[in-house]
Amino acid sequence: MAAISDLVLVVEAEEKSGTQITARLALEYNREVAIVPGSIFSAYSRGTLQLFKDGAHPIVSSDDILYLLGIKTNTDNANDLQTSLFTDDEILYDEKENIILKLLKAPVQKEDIIESSGLLAHEVLIALTSLEAKGVIKDNFGEIIRVR
Repeated sequence: MAAISDLVLVVEAEEKSGTQITARLALEYNREVAIVPGSIFSAYSRGTLQLFKDGAHPIVSSDDILYLLGIKTNTDNANDLQTSLFTDDEILYDEKENIILKLLKAPVQKEDIIESSGLLAHEVLIALTSLEAKGVIKDNFGEIIRVR
């Protein structure tokens, strides 16, 4: 895991645990290692705090993770964190994404998109995930809303 990951996030690790071994290997492979700081009195935080001493980054918000991964955030609304890996003119849509975007003239339930699109359910879910990652849509408890 350490060799194929861009970032290893450790929430809890005892002093001599498999989690700590994986994180140390990640540090040796020059991968980013991050920790969620815990209580100094907890046995489950001893390994995590040692990783901090060894160079792991403390994480206190989701923005910290995005920063370590090099993902820019667009935070126009403080309650609506939207990540975008592309600028507006760089966004490319595949055929399935275009089919879904044509259905989103108004907010639509996810189930209705699956029924109306003529695509298989897993194809719709993959396309929706891709569109959400591109910052084009937002999933609001099963209701899909186009945001740009």
